[in-house]
Amino acid sequence: MPEGPIKLEALMKNSVIISWKQPKDDGGSMITNYIVERREDKEGDEWQLVSSSITGTSCRIPNLIENAGYHFRVSAQNKYGNSEALETPTPILIKSQLGKLRQMYLLD
Repeated sequence: MPEGPIKLEALMKNSVIISWKQPKDDGGSMITNYIVERREDKEGDEWQLVSSSITGTSCRIPNLIENAGYHFRVSAQNKYGNSEALETPTPILIKSQLGKLRQMYLLD
């Protein structure tokens, strides 16, 4: 399993960039890629594949809905299969940082 926690590197209006660390143990074969999935934080929402071909330890996740909460999970893959998934413990709220900056300047 990738080593956590999953970190939020950038938060934009409709996307995020997340990162994680390589697994401590590769299960006897080099990690070939990571599988990244997302799920909206609402009852009955299913995991959706973002990408199954991430070779590094970060990923930009586009097409998110502003003001919605999302869970993310990452699995490592090698020739023997997929690891258990590393998951965000709480939902991440998608909010534009630009709006906060504008508010700060308006208050000054």
